[in-house]
This record gives sequence, C-alpha cells and structure tokens, in this order.
Amino acid sequence: MSLGTKKSLFVGHSGRMDAKSRKLTLVFLGQFFVFLAAMFHDEFAYYLVETGRVAAENSHVVEIVVGMVLFVVWIIVTARMASLLNSVKSPTSYGDEAQ
Repeated sequence: MSLGTKKSLFVGHSGRMDAKSRKLTLVFLGQFFVFLAAMFHDEFAYYLVETGRVAAENSHVVEIVVGMVLFVVWIIVTARMASLLNSVKSPTSYGDEAQ
C-alpha cells in the first residue's frame, strides 16, 4: 500500500491539509462560533436596547429573532458537517486492509 492511496482527514497547517480537511475544520469553527453567539444572544439584545437601536419594549422580540436565526444557522452548519463526514469514504472497514 502506497502512502498516496489512503484518504483520511488530518488536522494541521492549512497549507498542508487537503480540501475536505480544510472544509471540515472551517465548518467545525463555524459551529463553535455559532455556539458562542447562541450563549451570548441575550447580551446582544441587551446591547441593542442600551445603545438605542431597539426600543426596550421590543427587546424580547429581538432576543427571540436572534435566537431563531442562530438556530437556523446551526442547522445549516450541522447538515454541512454531516455531509462532509458522509463524503469521506474509508478504503478499509473494521481495520481490514483493502487489497
């Protein structure tokens, strides 16, 4: 078996990573940032009220809308990650070498 025949995902320097590994890394980072944004979406709504961009009466609506947008983005990123992981085909199954 030559080294060039086996395809797998590697994490490392972006210049040395293959295209699928780069895509998967970027999708993972996207999930991480959406998760962080979801944790702080109520503070973001509070910031919008404090700076006068949203009326105080509408703060709960802004919080719900931001949460829903982040939820939809999370679904899209998760579906993309599942698609990328599904596209990685291993030549071996249960540790058996492909001949």
